[in-house]
Amino acid sequence: MDSEMVTSRVSDMFEAGMGLERVVELLNAGDFLEESGRETDKHSAALVFNVQAYVCDLLSKGVDILLPKRVVPLDETILPPGESRFNFGSGSGFFDKMKYIPRTFYMMQVLSDLGFEYEVFDGKNTEEMFRDLSYKIFVIPSIEKIAFVCNEQWNASFVIHRAGRQDVDDYRVLTKDQLRAIAHAGGLITPIKYLGKEDWEERMKETLLDQNLSEDELPYEERLAPVGWTTIGAFMFVVSASHKTVEKLLEPFKLSHVDHFRKYKSRKVGRSGIHFSPEVAELLELEFAKYPLPPEEWLSVTDLMKQLNVGSVEAKGEEAVILGHVSLKRLIKVLSLGKEDNALFRGLTRLQCPFCSPSFGKRILEYVLAFERAPEGWMNRRQLVGDVGIHDKTVQQYIAPYLDRTEWFKEYIPRKGNFLVQSEYLHPDLCQLVRDRAAEELLCYEVRPEGVWSWTEIRAVLHIGERTFKKAIEGQLREGDKKRYRGAGRAGQLVDCYTERIVDIVRVYLAARHQTSP
Repeated sequence: MDSEMVTSRVSDMFEAGMGLERVVELLNAGDFLEESGRETDKHSAALVFNVQAYVCDLLSKGVDILLPKRVVPLDETILPPGESRFNFGSGSGFFDKMKYIPRTFYMMQVLSDLGFEYEVFDGKNTEEMFRDLSYKIFVIPSIEKIAFVCNEQWNASFVIHRAGRQDVDDYRVLTKDQLRAIAHAGGLITPIKYLGKEDWEERMKETLLDQNLSEDELPYEERLAPVGWTTIGAFMFVVSASHKTVEKLLEPFKLSHVDHFRKYKSRKVGRSGIHFSPEVAELLELEFAKYPLPPEEWLSVTDLMKQLNVGSVEAKGEEAVILGHVSLKRLIKVLSLGKEDNALFRGLTRLQCPFCSPSFGKRILEYVLAFERAPEGWMNRRQLVGDVGIHDKTVQQYIAPYLDRTEWFKEYIPRKGNFLVQSEYLHPDLCQLVRDRAAEELLCYEVRPEGVWSWTEIRAVLHIGERTFKKAIEGQLREGDKKRYRGAGRAGQLVDCYTERIVDIVRVYLAARHQTSP
């Protein structure tokens, strides 16, 4: 190594677009920057790299470094941070600056000792990242390996086996967590933590000299997926469809293109899974092209239901008539969906789904806004039946005298829940009248005493229907055997009850019928 050769290589780096700071960081030459010229009020003195002093210092220490054959500056980030690793503040005074460790210089020493020629790719970081210094990618063609090295503290190094210059773009876009996941799944990637200069250099040498099996010697499930091969999970985002839809459309190709489906390791997560070839992917895209995506802002049934906040829906028929909840049926009938407002397009979970135009969706939303939810205290008849504990016909009988009071009867949608069905609601005063009258009538009956059975209990315990029960007690009822009592439940509703004597008669009847049955 001489100053002329180093000067020539450094000049090549500058010509390639590397700035002075990036060159100095790569070579660990910060101590050899010197000011050139005078500092004025408008301009500070220029910095220059004293290459001759740098080379002399290395030679005096017995260090002979093989510089990279080529350095390629990239405008992209190498190993971008995960979702939670962005610095969204200014950072001023908040974090201490990370310690600088010249691992790229150590890496050059390792490669020089091993006699491997190499190339270096250098990236850029964004202002939002915690990491100030970029990772450098060392490509070593003779051993088919690439290494990611960063000079900033707490950033592990990574060696990727069976990889070359053609794989740089595939790996540089991954996060460190993804590289660790691939490393955990097998021997394709080796992370190297920094525990000191000598330890790091020794482990880096061992890793670079490690003779991994060639790709052809490994089982398919342990090989890295070839470029272009993809999984259903990745392809579903390409065609905007669900996993189930892609899987269904892929089934015929599994029979016609048997050799185009293999189990490989994912390039991103390192787990083994079924991949299919670029040829099959292209054919699959042609199949999906037969089912166009909807125009912008058109709404599927699911989209419409989300905006309306209503329950389950279905969509059937070639004419794309939207079916489903009765409230939506009413809306469609009232607003008369025309041919210009609906069409079949590709949905997320189905190849053909009905979609409606933005104008029709807007009309539905405007119509729904006119709906009024039931005020506090108002109840429909079903709610009142459950609250009072009497039959619906009885409630109808109680409210009949007040039907001329139109202000006590209004159409509302439920106060809570996601249903848009309008029904008749009763005024709180009318609801209270029903409660009061039911209470008065119930007081005319005594509470059900011990020793009597309600019809519900007889049916449940003896497992018989009403016809069998009537046949069993035909001509057997005496005065007092059947009587209406007030139940002991929350509402104390009236129930028909029978004495223990009648229950015994039914038991005898059932036993006799069982003995005479063939």
